[in-house]
Amino acid sequence: MDRQWDNYFALTEEDAAAVTKEVWIATPGGERPLPLGFAACRAGGDVAEAVALQKALILWCAEGLHPKLAPFLRGKAKGEVALELAFCDVAVVSDEEREQELAAGEAAPEGKPPGGPLTMLGTVKPPPSLGAKDVGFMPFKSPIQANQASVKQSAAKREMSSGKSKKR
Repeated sequence: MDRQWDNYFALTEEDAAAVTKEVWIATPGGERPLPLGFAACRAGGDVAEAVALQKALILWCAEGLHPKLAPFLRGKAKGEVALELAFCDVAVVSDEEREQELAAGEAAPEGKPPGGPLTMLGTVKPPPSLGAKDVGFMPFKSPIQANQASVKQSAAKREMSSGKSKKR
């Protein structure tokens, strides 16, 4: 994930012609989209192919950002609920919204809609000419941090059950 994050910043900062889109996960009709992050690809590249190339990473982030999706992403949910990756233009953010995002500590406050109409990824395959260095992905917020509370809680439970105490 770190490499693709670094690639995202390298592409967006060094290549003014790089293409950047928001990435979302939604039902096949584009209903109930949930934000995942931003995908970038080198100039002349196709964002759909960039998303397809990074699909495993993006779905891993989706599970970390939206834990309730895990059964659906792993195929363990009952019923027929399909989820698809989608992308759209990056939303234009006002100075006031940017300040709110900084205060909230995340780039996508809950309930914020996509930056434009969603294009469903579908069955796009990455071309052999597009490599990992040509694309990047940055989640809206770290999927690892999203799980930090449960990790800390688990560590506290282990510590209590082992009889150890931080106070000495």
